[in-house]
Amino acid sequence: AQALTAGMPDPASVERQKAGYMRSLEDQEKQSQSVLDLQKKQQMDYIYSQADQQKKQLYMQIDQQVKQQEMALTQQYNQQLLQLNQQYHQQKAALETQAMQLTMEYQQRSMQDEMMKKQFQLQKEQYEVQQRFHMDMQKLHHASQAQTASYAPPPAGHGAATGSYVPPAPAAYASPAVGSYVPPPALNGGGGSESGEGH
Repeated sequence: AQALTAGMPDPASVERQKAGYMRSLEDQEKQSQSVLDLQKKQQMDYIYSQADQQKKQLYMQIDQQVKQQEMALTQQYNQQLLQLNQQYHQQKAALETQAMQLTMEYQQRSMQDEMMKKQFQLQKEQYEVQQRFHMDMQKLHHASQAQTASYAPPPAGHGAATGSYVPPAPAAYASPAVGSYVPPPALNGGGGSESGEGH
């Protein structure tokens, strides 16, 4: 009779087959895991690469926005600075003009004051000269009157005394007004001489 185990693998053979299948399964598992790891790495690299690209684009956009804002702020600053400089230049020009006008006005008034002082001094000197001249004329007038009063005519039959001269009486002299020059009146020498001889 044929044995019941005929054609069946013995336990040792089963164990060998099992070990072979186990090794094959382990290899397949490792290979599949390696493929999964590689796929994961590739996907992660892609994600990071996309993130980096997005970051770069975002940074570029932010940097561009910052540069645009910086340019706008710089332009606004330059305009405000130009207006400020123009305003200060106008104020400085107005201040310079005002200072120049005040200086010119002061110089003109100073010149006027100096001219007035000189004119006053000249008028004062003229007045003093006229006063001295008037006093001298009065002295001459008094001396002439005194000399005329003491004059005695020569005796009858004798000619006129040689060398006796009676000065003519000076005309009346009016004192000039203060500050205005009036020339002295001309003396009438002939008329005074005849009147002196009539005495």
